[in-house]
Amino acid sequence: MGKIKVAICDDFEYICKYFKNEIDMTEDMECVAFAKNSAECLEMVKREKPDVLLLDIQIETKDSGITLIPMVLEASPDTKIIMITIHENDDFIFKALTLGAIDYVIKTTPIEEIISTIRAIYHNAKALSPAIAQKILRHAETISNQNKSILYMFNLLKELTTAEFEVLSDFYSGLSYKEISKKRVVEESTLRSQVSKIIKKLDAPNMRALVKNLHELNAFDIFYNTKN
Repeated sequence: MGKIKVAICDDFEYICKYFKNEIDMTEDMECVAFAKNSAECLEMVKREKPDVLLLDIQIETKDSGITLIPMVLEASPDTKIIMITIHENDDFIFKALTLGAIDYVIKTTPIEEIISTIRAIYHNAKALSPAIAQKILRHAETISNQNKSILYMFNLLKELTTAEFEVLSDFYSGLSYKEISKKRVVEESTLRSQVSKIIKKLDAPNMRALVKNLHELNAFDIFYNTKN
């Protein structure tokens, strides 16, 4: 199996070189090229057809990376875009995701986590598939007061595996440990171990508090309303 082809676009060359060096030291991926502006980025994408593009939100302007997304996807529809940014600006991130970016990372995130994100996005190893993510985000565009809930839901789901998401969904629906164990045909001890992983991933004190928070945001209600 070939390596994951990664391309980078950032107006600071030292950042491009930093990511390139780290990616090239990873066994299963390689940096095929990097660009420092929008024009170079489009040419690079057309030429290299990367599997994953790390695209800075701010290139020439504060949001030029966002406006570049549709052009990148037109040039290379199979390229998966991960936005990179200095600040976690909800409005910019939300717009990038609605235009077709798959995920985002903060530049100060440990490089191991960024590498893991690239790998997971390439292998579709997240509970939140790109198709469902886009449905959720498009739905939220028309309901501005729900944007915070939608982004919370997006960030929550992308941390979970499919199995973990299904377990959390069952708790959200009001099922007990016993009922979920029976439904999923697993021992209750196995379920509790899985719950511990979910709680740790989402930095929650316990499942009860997590579910309460999700209900306050109507998080899963929004998900199910946009699923079909």
